[in-house]
Amino acid sequence: MFLLSFYGRGINFIDLMQLKKTDLYKETITYKRSKTEVIVNFKINDFWTQKI
Repeated sequence: MFLLSFYGRGINFIDLMQLKKTDLYKETITYKRSKTEVIVNFKINDFWTQKI
């Protein structure tokens, strides 16, 4: 879990658990942070590709 958070731009555990398939588009993950409601997006790297 720590590595997913680390390679996912520091995504919180709650936000990590709330990710849906619709948050993944091509090679980008976009989600709304539960704490601040800020929209965050990041390009998935090789580590995330292996875990997804």
